Amino acid sequence: MRHCLIIGAGMAGLMAARTLTRNGIKVTILEKSGGVGGRMATRRIGHAVFDHGAQFITVRSPVFREQIESMIKKGIVREWCSGFLPEKPDGHARYIGTNGMTGIAKYLARDLNIRLNERALFLSFKNDKWQILTEKDETLVSDSLIMTAPVPQTLNLMKTAGLDQQNIIEEELGSIYYDRCLALLVTMENTQVLDPPGGLQLSGEPMIWIADNRMKGISPEATAVTIHAGPEFSRKYWEKDDKWIGQNILYTAGGWLRGKHLSYQLKRWLYSQPRIIYDDRCYARFEPGPVIFAGDAFGGPKVEGAALSGISAARKLLEYLA
Repeated sequence: MRHCLIIGAGMAGLMAARTLTRNGIKVTILEKSGGVGGRMATRRIGHAVFDHGAQFITVRSPVFREQIESMIKKGIVREWCSGFLPEKPDGHARYIGTNGMTGIAKYLARDLNIRLNERALFLSFKNDKWQILTEKDETLVSDSLIMTAPVPQTLNLMKTAGLDQQNIIEEELGSIYYDRCLALLVTMENTQVLDPPGGLQLSGEPMIWIADNRMKGISPEATAVTIHAGPEFSRKYWEKDDKWIGQNILYTAGGWLRGKHLSYQLKRWLYSQPRIIYDDRCYARFEPGPVIFAGDAFGGPKVEGAALSGISAARKLLEYLA
């Protein structure tokens, strides 16, 4: 049986793995963190539950709509709203994980061979196989690779392989750029701090997004608010200490929130959203062995873009192996 090793258990990696598995390819996923989903992230702090990365999913393509509708039937996904101005719905449904965005990733990860808390350190290509040395000092061997981590991280890993094509890969993908995001997770005293449906999309600076996770329906026992700072604010104050950043975000967002805050935690997303993307859904090289790059920086950002990129990467590999 052919084997593919996938780096990253975010949406792109999970969709690639499921597509390959259905077509008889053995798959192993390496994920450096302790959970699946990447920026589809849900965190519990006491009784408060926060979606603190990707906030919702929109659907444009028939392929992805089929996936979402299947998960709706199974109770994994539900519709949140059709826009964040109740008097002016835009007609595009926003979907969320019924119990948080991580739940979607966990559902997609079922039955897959995923090795969590395992980082790839070095690559090489020997005896017609990719060899991957992990930080646990274990060498994994695979026929092919699909790389779904943020592109700068992937390029750094590819450099360790010493490929003749490295300069070409760097030239093709080196311009991909990501915005950073400072995310503040705030527990509030009031039971309702925003008007329905519980989300505010702002102009972008200094704050870009505020969500009431209780109103969203994932934090029934506590009022949990997620605040995303804009990319310029996040870049400028990235190195400040958590308390300084938290107090400044709370001061800036205070005009939109009703009630007093009880506590807060800060989360830093170094690769929040691609600003410059690659035009195609994935990027493939087949010498010396197949390696395909995918993720939300390929063909379109957001959750749907990552999912379609993962599917495209898997199909590209299947075409090569046919």
